[in-house]
Amino acid sequence: TNTPEQQCYLQAKCYIEFYVVV
Repeated sequence: TNTPEQQCYLQAKCYIEFYVVV
């Protein structure tokens, strides 16, 4: 089961967004 967070983690684009959210 791949969670959206994990998939986002793999994507650099999402990675940047996630990084900004933190």
